[in-house]
Amino acid sequence: MLDPIVTELSNEYDGKFRVVKLDTDESPNVATDYGIRSIPTLMVFKGGKKLETIIGAVPKATLVQTMDKYVAPSVSSSASAKTAKGAAEMVSQ
Repeated sequence: MLDPIVTELSNEYDGKFRVVKLDTDESPNVATDYGIRSIPTLMVFKGGKKLETIIGAVPKATLVQTMDKYVAPSVSSSASAKTAKGAAEMVSQ
């Protein structure tokens, strides 16, 4: 159900998120350690700490919203980059 969406998001967020899949039948101890009782269960980790858990089949928009909470905003335009650089210079003076 979610596999194609998770694969698509893995490509879209390449370099920002690492997607790891676990077969709970092959690794029941890991499933127990993390309290996985329903499939699918998606978890967000940062620095080894679990930040969020999503249980069940959810729409892609829900996964995107969740992932975006943990992705640092990027500076997309050169004008924004100049503003950000100026702000950093002002702070350091």
